[in-house]
Amino acid sequence: RLASNFFAGLGFKNGLLGLNSIPNPANNLNLNTKMQLYTGYVKFGFNKYHNENVFSTFALNIGYNSSNFTGVINPKNRPDLIKTYSSMAIEPEYSINFAIEENFSIGIFLSYNYMPTVFNPNNIALQDVTSLTGLKQTTATSFINFGFGFYYGIGKKFPRRNK
Repeated sequence: RLASNFFAGLGFKNGLLGLNSIPNPANNLNLNTKMQLYTGYVKFGFNKYHNENVFSTFALNIGYNSSNFTGVINPKNRPDLIKTYSSMAIEPEYSINFAIEENFSIGIFLSYNYMPTVFNPNNIALQDVTSLTGLKQTTATSFINFGFGFYYGIGKKFPRRNK
């Protein structure tokens, strides 16, 4: 905690995006490519306490994402595939948290992850296995996260915590 209900911290998120076995009858291939995301970030936020054991967090995560692709199909044996993707990441986040211990809570969160680096589907040969018609290929990468998280406060305890 920095002051009052404001805080700063470090975080790490791991994610998995996938195409989940999309069949492609034109060339008899099942596209099962996955993008594994690893993001380290600095978090700045504000906690609003609803009662002694429940609080909301409004935060901004700023960091760096490094991703790699697995299950890439390369039917034309292109030697120039790039199976990595990296970008700065900016992520506003809201969470509702439930205090379990004096400095530990669990909760659920919703966030919007924005990465200004454009994803190029040609890097992993998607054009060789499926149609890219209608896919925006010149805009930033972004997605919505929903998940489970935990908070561990180092040194300081939650205010007014029941025993």
